[in-house]
Parts: sequence; structure tokens; C-alpha cells
Amino acid sequence: MRRILVPISLLAAMPAVAEPSLSVARLDCERVQSELRAFGAAILHFDTSGNRARRNYDRFVSDARFCDSRQSAVNTTIPTADRKDCPVKKCEAVY
Repeated sequence: MRRILVPISLLAAMPAVAEPSLSVARLDCERVQSELRAFGAAILHFDTSGNRARRNYDRFVSDARFCDSRQSAVNTTIPTADRKDCPVKKCEAVY
């Protein structure tokens, strides 16, 4: 059996797995939370202040494992199709 050796420099150049990007305007809260549990982290696009012309986005996570070592997962909310305050978590710096 032959082994193929890949130089570390090539591994470092390989692209990272991209996180999904979801528009939550038509998703209910349970679906958004389910997607975060499934992927661990995602970029979520949502309306701000009920204004569909003004969109906002951020990275949200299922828990602190998906945050940088200098961050923790904090509770916040975003508007979804069925709720104006769907609970989610996002990473924020720890001071």
C-alpha cells in the first residue's frame, strides 16, 4: 500500500470550510436555531426595525466552542418570520 504525503505548506493553503449564510426573513425561530445547532455557526441576514430595505447580518453560533479563544458566546435576539425576538448566541470579546 502506498502512502501519499502532502507537504504541510499545501495543507495550510487549502481553503477553510465556509460557514453557511442564511436569510432568516422567511425562516421561523425554531428553524434558525436548528440550523445553528447543525452547522455550529452561520452568517444570518435579517431585517432591522421591520424595515425590509435595511438588512443587517452577523455571525451567530450554537455555543462558545465556535468562538475565538478570547471570546465567549452571549445571548442576543434577532427577528425571524414568526418572532421579533428569536434567541440566538453570538461571539463577543471577553475583557
